Amino acid sequence: MDNQATLQENALQQEIQESNFSNASLNLLRYANILYTQHNYEHAAVFYEKFLLEAKTLSPEMIEAYGKLSDCHINSGKVDEALSAAFQSFAFGTPHPVICYKIGVSFMNKNLLELAAFWYDMATKVTVQEHMEYDLSFSTWLPHLQLCVCYDRLGDREKSFQHHKLAQSHYPNHPSIVSNQQYFDSLYQVKTEVLENNEPKATDSDSEILDTE
Repeated sequence: MDNQATLQENALQQEIQESNFSNASLNLLRYANILYTQHNYEHAAVFYEKFLLEAKTLSPEMIEAYGKLSDCHINSGKVDEALSAAFQSFAFGTPHPVICYKIGVSFMNKNLLELAAFWYDMATKVTVQEHMEYDLSFSTWLPHLQLCVCYDRLGDREKSFQHHKLAQSHYPNHPSIVSNQQYFDSLYQVKTEVLENNEPKATDSDSEILDTE
């Protein structure tokens, strides 16, 4: 970690100590986010957990913290802890699209594709209260892109293609979605409109479908 980052961390720690309770709590989240962007996942997880210990009601900040805490554990190779962190958020309210997506990521890392598909699908369906602002990609193209991957690996190419088209409707120029379109073109060896018209599928190919990685 460079000197500037160290100075920034020290300044934030001092600010946390001098702040009132409410601001101190948010500063814990700010500090955790800085560590997260520096890929210092284990240290970031400690401060997300400290923030969450002080959180009392479901809020966008709480969802952010639970989601990134789950990411920290995944990036540290602790998939079971990632699942535990995500499920803990349910104690404060109904499932949230961001959390459902993170659970899907965790199960996908465990190669439990049917469970992953269930939670990705949940991410596209659960409703969120108006005041709970969040990145809408977690309920639109991201889960559909991952559902495309899950169903392809499960051998259900038709469902895979359906979710590809849904992802494409939200973000047609994303590199993975563009690559997946090429994958389906080569897979069926005809234009994808043929599949949309329920015509017989062509032979398989050696192409590989892409997720967000």
